[in-house]
Amino acid sequence: MSDIIALNDWIATVDDVFPHINKPTVKLLALWSFSIATLKSCSLSSVSQFVASLLGASINTARQRLRELYLEKENKRGEKRRTIDPEQCFLPLLKWIMNRWDNSHVAIAIDATNLKDRFVVLTVSVSYCSIAIPIAWKVLRTNQSGSWNSHWIRLLKTIQPAFSKDHIVLVLADRGIYSPSLFRTIASMGFHPYLRINSGGMFKPEGKKIWIPLSNLIKSPGEQWSGRVTLFKSTKSRLECTLLGCWQHDGEKPWLIATDLMPGESDPLWYGFRAWIEQMFKNLKREGWQWHRTRIESADRAERHLLAIALAFILVISITPNVEHLPDIEFHIETTKKKHSSIFSPHSISAFRAGRILLLMCLIAGKSLPKPRFITIPWDLFTMARYGCSE
Repeated sequence: MSDIIALNDWIATVDDVFPHINKPTVKLLALWSFSIATLKSCSLSSVSQFVASLLGASINTARQRLRELYLEKENKRGEKRRTIDPEQCFLPLLKWIMNRWDNSHVAIAIDATNLKDRFVVLTVSVSYCSIAIPIAWKVLRTNQSGSWNSHWIRLLKTIQPAFSKDHIVLVLADRGIYSPSLFRTIASMGFHPYLRINSGGMFKPEGKKIWIPLSNLIKSPGEQWSGRVTLFKSTKSRLECTLLGCWQHDGEKPWLIATDLMPGESDPLWYGFRAWIEQMFKNLKREGWQWHRTRIESADRAERHLLAIALAFILVISITPNVEHLPDIEFHIETTKKKHSSIFSPHSISAFRAGRILLLMCLIAGKSLPKPRFITIPWDLFTMARYGCSE
């Protein structure tokens, strides 16, 4: 063990997150994620130098040890080496978060991001505090053919047991991911699909015989609509669902959202939680961990590397609510209109930055990390704080 209090706290936390992983691998994951969060870089070279300094080891020794996170077992030294399987970590990771979640409502965003021209990263994330926490993922080669639906379904089924019957779970996705089969599969899991659709089709209100162009539903900013409908005239694409429509005053285009929730149980503004995954992608790359600079060529290795990166997100986000350690940070509800107001922030600085400041303060002062916790924003308050829509 290190004599650095904050690092030892984090090693204990990672051990709590992954009870099925052996101690050496837990320490390896903790070293990686602690270093990423501290340095704001997931570069092997940078992390190797930092870990070598922390542990009093040579840089080459630290580098070789760190590489074992994503190497296959046949490429590791020793007889008891194993290949880390990220998929076995998804459920324990989310269970640990849910055990510290203070709300029965959970917004799950699914989306994909490119990593250079090398990979496409399919990511399932929990929307929280104006950002998202990656909890499950699949890394594909950019030129890999085939539908993504099977991957989304596999990832969602993997994390499904983390939720109790009391949880209300939305699964939010943008227009490029929607399909009737994905909608039905998400609903069959006990989740509530909240999938944005294109405006090119037709819909028929419940009890009516006339098909109406979706493009005619919401005509101007400030309008809102909800109702039970049949979507799309084509038999193959047809779907019975609730249709939500909303055009925010600062939005470029209206949102059209398909869900299984009844009109009185849903709000189109909840779709705003999906935007938080966009901020996560920014922090994953240029505005945060610099993963876009990775030299890893294997998709499988990139998936294992992402496990440490996801833990770095959890490290900085889970200590953010401990604002008593940050007296100069003013917390407030955002109600003003900004140029890019699709991301709602409850802080005057981002949760990502606040968490890193607190981490660095603990490291410099030799203090313990605050207890991890997740304090969520009530969904009705979120709706009120955004620019609303008129009926």
